[in-house]
This record gives sequence, structure tokens and C-alpha cells, in this order.
Amino acid sequence: MTVSLAAELIVGILLVLTIAYCFVLNRRLKIFRADEEMMRDVIADLLQATARAEHAIHTLKATAEDCEDTLSMRIKTGDALIRRLEAHVRDGHAVLAQHAPDGHAQEQGAAAVQDAPPRRPVGGSALEAIRSRAA
Repeated sequence: MTVSLAAELIVGILLVLTIAYCFVLNRRLKIFRADEEMMRDVIADLLQATARAEHAIHTLKATAEDCEDTLSMRIKTGDALIRRLEAHVRDGHAVLAQHAPDGHAQEQGAAAVQDAPPRRPVGGSALEAIRSRAA
């Protein structure tokens, strides 16, 4: 009888330990489920933020392309205006040279053109730099 009583006592203790462990596991599972719900909310917020960011990136790229087109057009217009202005200045110097009796006006006009800083061409390198920053 002592062996069967000892066996039943061991089985009873094991059952109590199993029930206690089940309560501990149940509490941990509740915490895990609560964390899972919180994680689902965080993931949903993250997905919404990602969608907004993608939309903003597409809008920004479209705006950058529009700005590039506008800037390119303005640069071309500016270059054309500079060429026209340079032609007008040359024509003005020619008119002054024709009307100056001693040629002194022509020398002053030529000196003014030579003293002017050289014009830097605008275009390719500046636009490429903008494109590389946008990419």
C-alpha cells in the first residue's frame, strides 16, 4: 500500500504542478495576444504611412520633372536673349564706330567688351547635377 499511496501522491503533485503551469501559460498567452493586437495596429499604421510616403515620392518626382522642364526652357530662353543682346551690342559698337570721327568710340566699345567677364555656358552640367540629386 505504501507504493501505491506514494505513486498516487506523486501523480497528485504532478497534476497540481501541471494545473499551475497551465495558469502561467494562460497568463502569458493573454499577454502575447494583447501584444499581437498592438502589433497589428502598428503594422496597419506602418502600411498607411508607407502608402502616403510612396504617393509623396511620386508627387515629388513629378514636381521635380516639371521644374526641370521649366528650368531648361528658361535657360534656353536666357541663352537666346544673351545672344540677341550680344548681337545688339556689337551692332551698337558698329554704329558708334561709323559715326565717330576719330575712331575713339570704337576703342572704348572694344575695351568694354573685352573687360566684360566671360559668359559661362549654362545647361548640361547644372541639369545633370540636379538630376543626380533627385535620383
